[in-house]
Amino acid sequence: IYYRKVKTKIPILSSIVKYFRLKKAYKTGYNHLRRNKSANFKFDLMHCNVSYPAGVIALNFKRKLKIPFVLTEHWTAFLPSRNSFSSFNFITKKIIETTTRKAKIVLPVSDHLGKSMINLGLIKNYEVIPNVVNTDLFKPKKDKTTSRPKILHVSSLEDNQKNISGILNVIKKISEYRTDFEFQIICDDNYDRTLSLIKQLQLTDIVTLEKSKDTQLIKADFQTASFFLLFSNYETFSVVLAEAWSCGIPCIYSKCGGLTEIDNARLGLQVSKKNEKELEAGIIYLLDNRSNYKSEFIREFAINNFDYDSVGEKFYEIYLQVIKNN
Repeated sequence: IYYRKVKTKIPILSSIVKYFRLKKAYKTGYNHLRRNKSANFKFDLMHCNVSYPAGVIALNFKRKLKIPFVLTEHWTAFLPSRNSFSSFNFITKKIIETTTRKAKIVLPVSDHLGKSMINLGLIKNYEVIPNVVNTDLFKPKKDKTTSRPKILHVSSLEDNQKNISGILNVIKKISEYRTDFEFQIICDDNYDRTLSLIKQLQLTDIVTLEKSKDTQLIKADFQTASFFLLFSNYETFSVVLAEAWSCGIPCIYSKCGGLTEIDNARLGLQVSKKNEKELEAGIIYLLDNRSNYKSEFIREFAINNFDYDSVGEKFYEIYLQVIKNN
């Protein structure tokens, strides 16, 4: 289902129009299913993704059709680093508060996010179910040959979150005493600003910056990387870490929430966020010791935690539990 984009720039009017178009779209989808199934067709359960605006529909269906719902949450707005929730208007806050309260169970994608929601008073308990990775697509390459070590970074390059300026500062420092590596950046935003910074730091011989690619090409970049680098100030999950591990490559990452809270020396190195000296030392260590990491172990960890089947089983158990107790 979809609804037309609201073009008015009057905030209150825009919210009202969007609300009614959203409700109408979901009602259209629901009626379509009823017509194509049978008159007795009904849902046993709803799975709501993100408390706003989808919570509007979950609450409406729960009230009218008496259908319970579970809630998956992965919104950075609840993280203390963002502190966005406090700036929401009264209506938005009320919808989020009601959605989280009425959900049979809240399923944040990370423990860090769950604790943040508890601190905001939105929930009292939760169960973590992570995001998924297509481990059949993101897998190690058998004949991995590169002329020199390649460090990979994939993100939006939003500096406030991803701290790309901090990363490039560190790469600049390292380049002053060794140049036996390349640093590949793939972004879906902030290309011009980052390119300007790369030129300013005189890193064009070491750093390559590329715009967003399709999944097949991105997969190949992960497969040919020596290790993955993430230096964010905050994360709710970080799918790119899971994709890197699925390809069997180690990672260096700042502890800032989501998967970055995992401290397992066999998966890579964890550093303090914003600590450029730690990041520099970590990059040097991985450049010199990357061959010590076992691709098979890293890959197995990813499959056990982020594979479609393993995550699907967790959801299925939750669904059965909710339906049984409803």
